[in-house]
Amino acid sequence: MIGVNFGSLNSSIALGKAINPSLIFKTELLLSDTSLRTCPSIISYTSSHRLIGDHASLVIKKNMKSSFQYINRLIGFNLNIPFYQTEYNKYYYIGGNYNQDQKKFCALNDEMLYPEEIVISYLHLLYNSYILENNIECDYFVFSVPDYFNCFHKEAFKRIIEVINLKKEYSIINESSAITLYFGYKKYNEYFITKNQIKDQMVSKIDPTITKYVLFIDAGHSKTTFIFSKLTYNLFIVLNSVTLPFLGGRDFDNKIFEYCAKNFMDTYNIDIKNDNKIKLRLMNPIMKARKNLTVNKEVQINIDSLKDDNDISVLLKREDFDKLIEQELFLFKNELIKFCEYNNKNFPNLILTNVEMAGELMRTPCLQDIVKNITGLSLSKTILTDECIAIGCSLYGSLVKHNFPLNDFKGIYHSNNYTINIKINEEEKQRFIGKSEYLPFYKFYYFDEKYFENNNSKIIISFFYEKNEIEEYSLSENDLLLTFEFDCNEIIKINGGLKNIKITFSVNDIGNIYVNSLESKIFEQEFMKFENNDNIYKIINNRMYSEKNENEKMIQEYLLKEKALFDKDRNYKNYLKQKNNLLNKLFNIKNKINESGLGDIIFEDRKINAILEDIENNLNDLNNEYINLDELFIYLDKIANSLVSDDLKQKTNDFKNKISNYQTKLSEEYLKLLSGEKSFLNENQINNASNMLEHFVKKLNLILSVDDLKNLEDEFQNEIKKYF
Repeated sequence: MIGVNFGSLNSSIALGKAINPSLIFKTELLLSDTSLRTCPSIISYTSSHRLIGDHASLVIKKNMKSSFQYINRLIGFNLNIPFYQTEYNKYYYIGGNYNQDQKKFCALNDEMLYPEEIVISYLHLLYNSYILENNIECDYFVFSVPDYFNCFHKEAFKRIIEVINLKKEYSIINESSAITLYFGYKKYNEYFITKNQIKDQMVSKIDPTITKYVLFIDAGHSKTTFIFSKLTYNLFIVLNSVTLPFLGGRDFDNKIFEYCAKNFMDTYNIDIKNDNKIKLRLMNPIMKARKNLTVNKEVQINIDSLKDDNDISVLLKREDFDKLIEQELFLFKNELIKFCEYNNKNFPNLILTNVEMAGELMRTPCLQDIVKNITGLSLSKTILTDECIAIGCSLYGSLVKHNFPLNDFKGIYHSNNYTINIKINEEEKQRFIGKSEYLPFYKFYYFDEKYFENNNSKIIISFFYEKNEIEEYSLSENDLLLTFEFDCNEIIKINGGLKNIKITFSVNDIGNIYVNSLESKIFEQEFMKFENNDNIYKIINNRMYSEKNENEKMIQEYLLKEKALFDKDRNYKNYLKQKNNLLNKLFNIKNKINESGLGDIIFEDRKINAILEDIENNLNDLNNEYINLDELFIYLDKIANSLVSDDLKQKTNDFKNKISNYQTKLSEEYLKLLSGEKSFLNENQINNASNMLEHFVKKLNLILSVDDLKNLEDEFQNEIKKYF
């Protein structure tokens, strides 16, 4: 199982494996190609290829107009919608301009891209980098989406996944469900397993009477989500969740940037407030300063040569920081109070037992104080959001595949984030499912003979969001979700003349509505189920496909474009591979020349120098076929081999002559001994020295490099001193 946390600042991927028959479930966070646990949600388009994550971060300053961050917030992007107006105007200082008429972003070389195409590019490269290139086998994917996503967003996201072409089954779940599942699984033994001493043994046992009510506060980079969950030994339930989409670390950072800009204006009379390049440069030091303020009472923000070679140094105290974010703190406090009051009203007699704070802002002292004052409980900070959502997604995959590692565990109920109303024909709208009711959800409607007596030939059922809940995020022009049209004549005909029908609708775990079943009443409590028949009903108005009606055509268009871009990326990777191979060759040849001891002479040679320069220059040419370069390498290699070979041969002969001279001296000393003359060596020493010289002659025949020869000469000098 693969769990994908598709976050606004970072994305992370977890691999979950069920090891049967013991039902041990192992999870691990996959590392990026730079060995990090997360991949920044950034993509950069260059003339030759696309970059994501850390690689994109390195070029983003030079490539601002063709780089995009906060990728998951581009799903369903439309400037007619208040949510995206705020996102674009307040946080969108990286990336090309958005063309409202074409509904596209301008990227590299004025190429126009749909927002969904940018998301597709990022996720496709993420999938290729983490899964395909590492040859990871998986049979199920689970993607997380923010809790504020409605059906329109989720349908748009499903289209994106189809274009990526995983060729595997997949699910989409809310971040609140992933967090609850991970936390409940992680704390299971601590919360629900009791240990008792029975005789000499410690026996573990599940206590089914224990229930935990947990408030999760995920204060992340771009948003804050409040989650209220119920945990029992065999069921986890997300009771309620609320997201503040514009309250996160980046909002705090923007306030610090405004503070720095004012300071810079007062000091240097230079306005940097609307300079996006400077803002990009400042954001990393600002983020570090904000984090340091959680443990320090003041921090210094320093930037060298920011503008016109002016250095900026701003002192920020914690009390000044708290004043800067007063508005955000007020919103956080207000919404948390409303959230807790809603829970107390709708879930009476439930006593909060735990408060878990996570996310980028979890260590911010002023936020911690607000939470403690409102809940009256101490805070726990034991989970990392990026990690827990990815692993929670992989755990959900194990639930779907029926190999979850907890015995007797029934599953997880999700929270419905938006009220849905139903309208039958021309009747008034009525409540279908309320906010915070559990998902999956089922509800049926019965149409009897009285309905058919009015000669109604059709049943038209429409579903709507509650307008005041959805208007900020809606991807459609109205609150309509979809409309079903049922053909009564066809139903009666199939029914054998019976004039009754029971229609059951279901809402799945991500809030999409389906016809679950069509039945006809035969006896008192007995129903006949209709087989699937396209003539019985059809969807006549489906707003869940956003504003793009030709869904299949659009997917095919995206597929073709993504394939062309992916081929371009692959060609660039092949180029890099070939370039690195050539660089290795060049390095080896230079080493070979240096080993010869003639490096200075060779590199002074104009012809050889010209060859080396030609090679290094051509390595940067993407379109070069490398045929000429290979010929140059062969030529240069021959020169190097020839020079190295001649030099080694000469030095080897010199060494052999030296050994021969010592052998001649030994012969002279031996003759002196035989004739009775005085010698400085005795017979035993002469024999040992002769054997030593023979040993070095044999070693000399095995020498292949100048360095080896030099080492042998040093060894020889040490040995020969014993005799001469």
